[in-house]
Amino acid sequence: MSTVPAVPRRRSRLPRFGAVLAIACIACVVQACGSSSDSESSGSGSTSSSGGTGGSDPIKVAGIFDVTGTNAGFGAVYVDATRLAFDEVNAAGGINGHKLEMSMLDTATDPATATQAARRAVTRDGVRLLFGGVYDPPALAVADVAESTDALFYSPASVAPRLTTPTRRNIFAVDPTTAVQTDNMAALMQSMGARKVGLIKQTDGYGDETETDLEPQLERDGMTLAATAGIAADATDATNQVLAMQKAGVDAIAIGVAIPPSVAIIKAMAQQGVRIPVVAVGGGLSDPADRLLTSSAPIEYYAVSPLACPLGVGGCGTDFIRAYEARFNERPIVWAAQGYVAALAFANALRNAKDYSPQGVSDALETTAGYTNPLLPGAVRFTPDQHLGVQTVYLQGYRDGRASFFGNDVNDNKWPARG
Repeated sequence: MSTVPAVPRRRSRLPRFGAVLAIACIACVVQACGSSSDSESSGSGSTSSSGGTGGSDPIKVAGIFDVTGTNAGFGAVYVDATRLAFDEVNAAGGINGHKLEMSMLDTATDPATATQAARRAVTRDGVRLLFGGVYDPPALAVADVAESTDALFYSPASVAPRLTTPTRRNIFAVDPTTAVQTDNMAALMQSMGARKVGLIKQTDGYGDETETDLEPQLERDGMTLAATAGIAADATDATNQVLAMQKAGVDAIAIGVAIPPSVAIIKAMAQQGVRIPVVAVGGGLSDPADRLLTSSAPIEYYAVSPLACPLGVGGCGTDFIRAYEARFNERPIVWAAQGYVAALAFANALRNAKDYSPQGVSDALETTAGYTNPLLPGAVRFTPDQHLGVQTVYLQGYRDGRASFFGNDVNDNKWPARG
């Protein structure tokens, strides 16, 4: 296997939330009437978050997201999606008469900072329901704190298999893991007739998980991992990595990266004229990627989608898109839709909780019937033995400058969406 060294780290631009949210302060408390306001959480927690379901005290949730750092693009998406979902729940009367109140802490896309944020939420603010965790390393750090303090952690977005395998009592995740994603990626590449596959992966735990899960699945389907190349999470140039894949003579390129390096890879493929299909984990499906793929970089490209249909096509997610655009004045990406449904599934389980302690919410998550929404390919469902809520994905594909594929087999294209 050939290996290309990772490109040097570069400073990344912060998204619109990066300038206003920091680990030093708590912001974004989601309250009644569909509005959000800045507030400082109290240090004692509330009756609703630690005791029974009586009264009308708010249910306090600590939102712990990647607001700044290399994964801030996705972090901002999940902040907005969660805000929208919780506001809708509160506008409809809340949870058994209780409003959801979410404070916000920033991981800075860093495990050490995530650990500090989680400990602050539990020990200083008295909030024992932790919600968030987008990028895998910070999410795993938050999970460790939750486990050591008997708090509960619910991640709508992390794909780290170690979050839910083996099952940990109060740790739950919704988004299909890299094992699920790479299984479908391998199936798609097999349907293309690929035999030799290259991998461009981030030089961190996210990239390592992709390789660990992908290689045996390729071998199972009669393919080999013929070349690998590392790339930094904040890379802006992927020329060396792309040319290494071309030199290795691979039939398809798998990529295990987040937004910045995926954009760099798409640009380099187009600039170097490399015509090899690219198949990405979910981090490769974003608004910047879509803009490139449908304009200046019309390469053949597929990326994992958590949805049951291509968002915005054939009526898929019409109501959600309308609500999201009205609230945030921008069009949502697929991960916003997934995060929105994951937050609604969490609220749905809260309605069945005997109390709002970590144990009470954990029991409710494990015993509540699966939460269904037409945006997802299956119900969000947990059991005492399975804390991964969804285990089905498709891939969305681009070719010749337009999005035109949805499925996991090139011979069975589900595009466009039904209904």
